[in-house]
Amino acid sequence: VGTSDAAVKTAEKLSRGRFNIKYDIIGCVEIPGETRSEKLNCRIFSLDDMERIIRKHGVQQIFISLQNADHRKILSLLNHLYPFDVSVKIAPDTFSFVTNGIHLKDIYGEPFIDLTSPQISEMSKNIKRVIDVAASSIALLISALPMLAIAIAIKKSSPGPVFYRQERIGYRQRPFRIVKFRTMYVDAEKNGPALTKDNDSRITKIGHVLRKYRIDEIPQFWNVLKGDMSLVGPRPERRYF
Repeated sequence: VGTSDAAVKTAEKLSRGRFNIKYDIIGCVEIPGETRSEKLNCRIFSLDDMERIIRKHGVQQIFISLQNADHRKILSLLNHLYPFDVSVKIAPDTFSFVTNGIHLKDIYGEPFIDLTSPQISEMSKNIKRVIDVAASSIALLISALPMLAIAIAIKKSSPGPVFYRQERIGYRQRPFRIVKFRTMYVDAEKNGPALTKDNDSRITKIGHVLRKYRIDEIPQFWNVLKGDMSLVGPRPERRYF
């Protein structure tokens, strides 16, 4: 990613390689506002082309090497690349604000900051998943009878379904359908998405109780069991927010 002299230098080193190993450079992605190098010798793509190119050529790694890029541009670029689920590395001189969880990788003697290395090992991730499956299964079994009673109470309190399903954004911006006990009247958001507030008239009588004690979130153990969510992790929010 980049078409400046810095990108040319990076591409040359990667394609030249060492120890009879080298990178096959698919092309260079042009960033608006960056000066194009006269020495550039690769196919040029736009940011909008990236998803198509990644799929077409089976791209495994993305290297970012920009010249005179400000932090806002870098963060915007990373947000664009994040959903592609491809290893992303960035030249240290491009990325001056190093934070926790970022790892330095040596590529043919040149240091690159690896932005996509997992915070935990594969073994730890597998253990975490096993705990998620076991804990959510046990939780669903234990809460089966209480959930039945709650479902009956919801049905009696107001017309509408027992469960409320809504699109949320998960890992790497992948959407999924979260499931909760319904705590609002049907068509509560007919005027558009809105955060709840104290004494919200959209919430049913039993809904206030369910929300107060977080009981409405018990069905989310099903999302954990399916792998949409984890017991420990960031709260998934709607794309609107």
